Amino acid sequence: MKLKFPEFIKNKIIKKAKSAPLTIGKKQIYIIPTPPGLIFLLVIFVIFTGSFNENNNMGLLFSFFLFFVFLISIKETRNSILNLKINSIKIENSFAFSSANAKFYFSNTKNDKKAIEVSTADEKIKIDSIKKNSTLKANLYIKSKKRGVYNSPVFLISSCYPYGIFKSFSYVSSKEKQVVYPAPAKKAISLTNLKSLMENYGNIQNSNKKEDEFKGLKEYEKGDSIKRISWKSYSRGLGLYTKDFGEEINFDNIIIYFDKIKIKDIETKLSIICKTILDLEISGLNYGINIKNLEIPPGKGPDHQKKCLEILAEYKDE
Repeated sequence: MKLKFPEFIKNKIIKKAKSAPLTIGKKQIYIIPTPPGLIFLLVIFVIFTGSFNENNNMGLLFSFFLFFVFLISIKETRNSILNLKINSIKIENSFAFSSANAKFYFSNTKNDKKAIEVSTADEKIKIDSIKKNSTLKANLYIKSKKRGVYNSPVFLISSCYPYGIFKSFSYVSSKEKQVVYPAPAKKAISLTNLKSLMENYGNIQNSNKKEDEFKGLKEYEKGDSIKRISWKSYSRGLGLYTKDFGEEINFDNIIIYFDKIKIKDIETKLSIICKTILDLEISGLNYGINIKNLEIPPGKGPDHQKKCLEILAEYKDE
């Protein structure tokens, strides 16, 4: 059993949610009784009614005491999140229909904060304690939607500490956008096909350096050359793989031309390009992308890969 605000009231409160950095003040805190709190109030009413009818002074005093505890718990529960500071909320980029890591950075200069819960509609994490004059980092993994760039979801910061009779809560969001890349396809564009696309555009660069065609990764087998081990995938904890190469082709830098890939479905095309970018990054080759007259010149590295993938996430079919 969960107590909820009517939807129109909830939407009004969410619209007032402020972005981090934020110190939760009295005006940002809302309080509702929990199901055990309602049962507790019902028990007080039963004791009071029975004691009043029977003219039992001890029963009346006891009911007044319990009601006093009920009222005190409102203030105590409010204080459980009052003056808690959310320094920042950073949402990592993710692939479509996977999980994105929302990193929360808390600090607390007042009394210890205990039993804090951070949640969205689908996910939640519990923080046992944030000590006075300390900082804390917490990770909440949220579900990514389909490809695109979205405003930050609104997060619920709540606590039922110390008695569980009331729940105090506040809403907060992030100034950062949530960037969702296309889901990688199972198969990338081969280097031979990429070379053909580049030649059609007249942008193939001459080079004396020969690179084998990178076909993908395969599990390491005894006798495989150490030079072909993919140390990048090994460092990510994916296991020991070697780079699988085929015939030799001569080129220096790779440009992926969006318009030359003859696939009608845009999302399928973007997924294939996404997979190609990931494979090229692992291979260590220089690569770039040309999409609707927007070109990112060849390069490599995490920042370059992120830039290329963000272009795919932002793409809109006119």
